[in-house]
Amino acid sequence: MRTLIIGLGRIGRLVARDLIQNPSDRQWVGAVEVSTEAALFAYLLNHDSTYGHLDSAAIFTANDSTLIAGQHTGIPLYQSVSEALKSCDPELIIECSGDPNVARTLADASTKGHFCVIFSSQTDAVRGRDETFVWVEGVNHTAYNPAQHRLIVNPGCLNNCLIPALTAVNAYRTIVSGTFVSVHSVTNTQPVLDHIAKHARWSRAGFDNLIPAGHEPSQLIARFFPALGQQLIGQTVRAPVSHTSYVTLTLQTDKPLSTEGLSSAFRSSTVPAHVLGLDERALVSSDYKFDGRSAIIDATNIRALAANTAFFSAWYNNEWAFAARMSDISKAIASHSYSR
Repeated sequence: MRTLIIGLGRIGRLVARDLIQNPSDRQWVGAVEVSTEAALFAYLLNHDSTYGHLDSAAIFTANDSTLIAGQHTGIPLYQSVSEALKSCDPELIIECSGDPNVARTLADASTKGHFCVIFSSQTDAVRGRDETFVWVEGVNHTAYNPAQHRLIVNPGCLNNCLIPALTAVNAYRTIVSGTFVSVHSVTNTQPVLDHIAKHARWSRAGFDNLIPAGHEPSQLIARFFPALGQQLIGQTVRAPVSHTSYVTLTLQTDKPLSTEGLSSAFRSSTVPAHVLGLDERALVSSDYKFDGRSAIIDATNIRALAANTAFFSAWYNNEWAFAARMSDISKAIASHSYSR
């Protein structure tokens, strides 16, 4: 399947690495980025300060507008989405820019049925469309219908962590309400030094502060847990680490539960092991640098409080694991029969 990446940022470059190392049924045919400095992107694909050197054959440049990936054919870089669509004729687009204008352009263009798009975040451009499918790997992936779904939403790293964990608990006891707090690593939305931004807290230096940030999951949670809906509220706090995040949940259930029962619910969950795991070890965030699971339950921090309250925490690598889900989804789509 001819695959176009839009956005060669943190997630886009990790997805590109996967396309190079594990092409599967996907053929990488182009990338869209504001800058088309091929030498710079080749350098950043080869060398990452967090994840190290690319394991497979090095990427190098053949000219000013093309990346060459090992023995692969040239990968042209484009500044314009419209130009890339025309030149590359993609069947699958992996949208990693997060730009709402790009999302609207792709959503409108997809009505012609020439390609399908995986979006790296929830976007208003695709809400309410019949062809939209919110894909949470390991939870509802079997509901994907290639004949209908052309706009696929991968709903974010924290949601990818929360929903599998909630699915495991809800199979044991029905969740009626809850709260969570996620300690989240910095992203490129935060400045290195204080710098005027849209919001006061986002103006503060990412590596010098703990920075509270809102997270409103109710619409998405209601899609998977209709009775829970507005009854789950939470907060994120950006922390000065370069990768991996940690979320703690307190949930109220309809029936009494036990610590042993809660632990067993995670161990026996129907959510597959590449998505949901449980770790008995007393580890820290750096131990999960290359962990591709969406949610790793911290077994040292599982407790039943009072009669109907569950308390637990989970790790998730907001870059590596999220990129792994983008890759999982793209591989699954490419493996289906696809008619243009």
